[in-house]
Amino acid sequence: MLIKALEYLEDSQIREDCRDQEVSYRHPRKGAWAFSTKDQGYTVSDCTAEGVKAVVMLQNIPGFPRMLSDERIHDAIDILLTMQNASGGCSSYEPTRGSEYMEYLNAAEVFGRIMVEYDYPECTTACVTALSLFTQHYPNYRKDDIA
Repeated sequence: MLIKALEYLEDSQIREDCRDQEVSYRHPRKGAWAFSTKDQGYTVSDCTAEGVKAVVMLQNIPGFPRMLSDERIHDAIDILLTMQNASGGCSSYEPTRGSEYMEYLNAAEVFGRIMVEYDYPECTTACVTALSLFTQHYPNYRKDDIA
């Protein structure tokens, strides 16, 4: 069962950024895990963090296969480090880029506060714990940025 879980994580990690990423105003995604499958295509901070934790824990079991290279794990860490807002917290899909005035353009009466990304405790906690676990196994990669 654990090998199948690692196979799923290996298969579902997003391996490239969007074509015309800057023109499309998209956040980087190479190394991330999405909410459902990589075809969904959007970086999700807590999904990426949980993916990192699972891969690092599984691949450090003696005798367990290494399906994701260190480079791919580093790509995920690089993405996690872009998800922190100026407040110190983490958003879900991208760092906060606009002001709350954008919420006036929200056409969805049912859903409030969806136009701008905000800090979420679950995203922040997932990112912090993933970075903490990562540094235990990879103490030199982006050490200062993680600290």
